Parts: sequence; structure tokens; C-alpha cells
Amino acid sequence: MIAMRYNYVDSKKRIKGILVDNTEIKKVASISSLKDRIHSQNGVVTSITAIFVNIVDSKKIYDLPDPLLVSKILRSYTSETLNIINSLDENSPLETGVMGDIVYAIFSTPNKAQLYNVVELAFFINTMTLMLNKILNPIIPDILPIKTKIAVSTGIDTVVNATVSGSDRKDKIIIGESVQWAREYVKSHELEGPVILHKTTYKNVIALLRNNNPETDVDSLFKTVEFKDSIVYETDIRKPVFEKWIKTGMKEF
Repeated sequence: MIAMRYNYVDSKKRIKGILVDNTEIKKVASISSLKDRIHSQNGVVTSITAIFVNIVDSKKIYDLPDPLLVSKILRSYTSETLNIINSLDENSPLETGVMGDIVYAIFSTPNKAQLYNVVELAFFINTMTLMLNKILNPIIPDILPIKTKIAVSTGIDTVVNATVSGSDRKDKIIIGESVQWAREYVKSHELEGPVILHKTTYKNVIALLRNNNPETDVDSLFKTVEFKDSIVYETDIRKPVFEKWIKTGMKEF
């Protein structure tokens, strides 16, 4: 059983709170920038898993005439994706970030159990997207559904500690293919998703998925897809209890 703090009932409340809050959008002349100097130290080579989440065809959101509504939709999606990513009890991400409408996180995954938990996050995010669409339906029905791609990629990568001069932040540089592949998967027009697993990720979690879901033909839930001389695995797995709650009215307990 995955140990995590994510509560989808609270998630619904947060999204609804964002959509009705009194946020203002102010025009400013500029945003202060900081030119950082990065000082690298000795790195380590270890198993790294990257999870990237991207909104498919986000242009239809940005084209909405109300910029405040655009900001609320994107904030709802981003904040709840990050809430799920940061919900694991025993494995905090090495790094999280937001690039436009891409949300990402990097995890250390030294064993199959921790890798499995990261893949479970992808299934929770996939289910959360269903909830977000249901909440948004009365507001923007013409552009729904909002679709996401969620990619999980694992590799033996180099992690280099980096610090920003004059700052207490502890940043890390990830050198390797896990981040590159996850980013490429969510941006690709060839892959449908919504969940896309790198072949290394899939091979290391499929046995656990079978064992933890003995009444389900887990293998039938994945589609093998050729991508750039390699193989990826696509699926639309959702968390069944969470999904049932959404489809039966999202009643608060």
C-alpha cells in the first residue's frame, strides 16, 4: 500500500477555493531577476525517476478571453499536481518545478518499491484530471475535456549538488536521460498517453502492479508503442476508489 498524504476530498475543496477567490492580476513594469552563479561539487550516480505532467492543447485555455479565469484554471491544475507529487511519506522529491504548463519532479528511486510509488503518483494525477474537468464543466464546458500527459522515466543518472551564490538553497543538477525522456514524452505529438512509462520504469514496476492488483488483467491496461527507436508503455490507469468518488458526485465525508 502506498503511503501518502494526498486527500482528494481536500483537493476538491482547494480547487473550488481557487476558482472563487478574489485574486487580482496586476500589470508591472518588470520582475526582478537574479543572475546566479552555480558552484558544482562532486556528484553521485544513482537511480533517478522523473515525472513530467503537461496539459495537451493548452492553447484553448490560454485563448479564453478572461485572463483571471485562465490563471485560476492553471493554478488549480498546477497546485493539485504538486500536492500529489509532494504527498509521499517516505520519498520527498529531489526537485520540483513548473515550466509554463509543465509540472515536473525528480525522485531518487533506489529500489522498486520507491519507483512503484512514483508511478502511483502518475495514476493519482491522471484521476485528479478527471475531477478537475468535472469541477470546471459548469464554467468552461466548450473547451473540455482538459487532457494531460503524464510521463515517468527512470535511469541511472548523475546528480550534482549545486548552490546559488549568496543563497541557502540546495539545488541539484541532474545529468542523464531520465529527465530528457520524460520531458520529450509529454511534448510529443506521437504519444497519446495519458500516462506514459519509459521501458525501464515499466519493467521494474509491472510485477508489483500485477501482485497488488490480482483481480485485474494489468498487462491488458498497457499499450506498447515504438518511439524513436525505443519502446514506451501507454496506459489510462486511474485510482478506482478516487474515480468512483468523482463519478458518484464527489460528496464530502
